Amino acid sequence: MHMKKTLIFGITCLIFFVCATESFADHGMNCEHSIDIGMELTARFVTLPDAPPMTAEGDGKVCYELGEKMAVLTGSSMPRLVHNSIDPPAGLEGLTVILEGMPGTTPVVSWHKFPEVKLSGVDIRARAYEQGTAMLPDDVEAIVDIIMSNLEFTTERVEVEGVSSEGLLDPEQMRVLLVGEAKLPHHSYPVYDEWLAGQPILLELVVKMKNPYDK
Repeated sequence: MHMKKTLIFGITCLIFFVCATESFADHGMNCEHSIDIGMELTARFVTLPDAPPMTAEGDGKVCYELGEKMAVLTGSSMPRLVHNSIDPPAGLEGLTVILEGMPGTTPVVSWHKFPEVKLSGVDIRARAYEQGTAMLPDDVEAIVDIIMSNLEFTTERVEVEGVSSEGLLDPEQMRVLLVGEAKLPHHSYPVYDEWLAGQPILLELVVKMKNPYDK
């Protein structure tokens, strides 16, 4: 029973990657439940075999409310996830991709069919810049600015264009993997629109709870 409670608690924490990057007090939130997590989101370009996967990483304190076999986010945005390319495309000195949650959205995680777990209602804004993060001023304009709406993730197997991945629950490591799929929307930036727009991608979301007893 203790192991099941630990596992359920870890699952409920995974969706709250859409937490505020500032403190909850700054937003006037009443945060009854919160926990520190690390998160990474990987996009695999399954129709472009020569394109390496892109992984963005970040962490933050999450705030949430529990329901009956479900949990709902109370934050307004996900922790900022950052990808710095070590091999940017030709013509770019650097490439930084920043992922953030959309304000006003309320992702929901459900385990009504446990051990299957689902995460739904996720909207992610992705912006790409021609510089590395260290050289990125606050007022620089993104070369690509897109929104991927209403994404769904699951612990079940997901297959996209013959490439598949499957989620897992690892209570001992306090770690959860969910998988999903999306299609990249169009944008006016020529290189992106030629090579990436309209392409399906396989998404892998990893959330790891930080041990509150670590010092």
